[in-house]
Amino acid sequence: MPSLNTGNAILSNAIAVNSSYNVGIGGAASGSFKLEVTGTSNLTGALTGTSATFSGAFKVGTTTAPSSSAIIAVINQSANAGGLQLTSANNGGVAFIPSVGGGLATYIHSGAIGSETYTLVSSIASTGAATFSSSVTANSSGSLFNANTGGLSANILTIKGGGGSGAFGFRVEANNGDAIFRTNNYSYNVLMCENAGSVGIGTSAPANTLTIQNTGENAIEWHRSNVMQGMIGIPSASNQIIIGSALNDFCFRATTNMLFATGGETERMRITSEGNVLIGKTSTNVDTGDGVRFDANGSIFTSIVTGEASYYLRDITNSVYRFYVTSGGTINATNTTISAISDVRLKENISDLEIGLDAIMALRPRKFDWKKESGNSGKNIRGFIAQEFEEIFPDLIDESINPAPEGEEPYKQIRQDLIPILVKAMQQQQAQIEELNQKLNEQQQTINSLINR
Repeated sequence: MPSLNTGNAILSNAIAVNSSYNVGIGGAASGSFKLEVTGTSNLTGALTGTSATFSGAFKVGTTTAPSSSAIIAVINQSANAGGLQLTSANNGGVAFIPSVGGGLATYIHSGAIGSETYTLVSSIASTGAATFSSSVTANSSGSLFNANTGGLSANILTIKGGGGSGAFGFRVEANNGDAIFRTNNYSYNVLMCENAGSVGIGTSAPANTLTIQNTGENAIEWHRSNVMQGMIGIPSASNQIIIGSALNDFCFRATTNMLFATGGETERMRITSEGNVLIGKTSTNVDTGDGVRFDANGSIFTSIVTGEASYYLRDITNSVYRFYVTSGGTINATNTTISAISDVRLKENISDLEIGLDAIMALRPRKFDWKKESGNSGKNIRGFIAQEFEEIFPDLIDESINPAPEGEEPYKQIRQDLIPILVKAMQQQQAQIEELNQKLNEQQQTINSLINR
């Protein structure tokens, strides 16, 4: 072999060595690199050194040629073992190890070569699914997953959870471990915000727990088959909230009662499961709480305490009350006229009233004081006794809805329909007066005749 101390030497055109002791193999020029190889290189053992440059494919761990597209091929003849390991000068580094059937596992390692300690960092299965043993940190620009394309044909990121107690489909945490955003462990489409966090839709600065910002009238819409079925919105330049439907009636539904409150949590109105409406009270019992009850059958009940009044009718033009009823049952009105329908076309079996003056004369007007249990504190009241009235006009007696003591007959009340009878009595009395006047006239004529003789 020629001397390599001076000049250049070529061995069978396979190895070239220059005066700087740089070696070129396979026709490579012996330039500034200690070893330069042209063509495919195959190393069955370890490759050590400070640097090496290969202009073709470089393959380690196999005797077969690498594919034409490979730059570096690292292959171990033993299945599910070996791979590529990069180690720094302080005996720390990273290892990429393939698995049977495809896939790749990434490890970090520490310790001297030959006695390294490996920790799994991530793994990629043959299906493309990736597993990370720890958190994933965004880069300096703040982007964790970024698609730099104008149009997307697939999802950028899909996260699926297996469910189960304490498991979440997706969770974002603050440094102290508080959940900033997560999906529910079973209902993956439910979004929850914890620990006084705020959620903003249409705004980057939510003022409350949930803030929805929209320049149009409709803030929330419900769609079916791309057609709006209902919405909640705020009209332009208005503090009102509108709830409506694009097609049919918009309805609220409650399993039992529907409650309405103002002034915090103070209940003001409720709709019961039977369809009754309570205002100012929470019980359908008329003796529990004052307020108004509107029943689904049209009945109206007002509960008031002693000293109050109800059924006010106010004339706002003249600023006066025209009608109201006190808790004692007294009707106060500026006009006592009552007009009732009396058209002959609506009546039949018409006949003259038979009773009149005799019946009126049989009545016994009384003065009395109401007992405490009557609910009326009136004293020295003028009126009739129902049982006495019933003896003359039994058809003008009704039963009170106020319950009597157990075992007794219902309380009686008088129907104030005496006007026709009073008119009949006045007619009979007038007939008697006229008859007496006629007799007086006849007697006066007789007297006058006797005087003039």
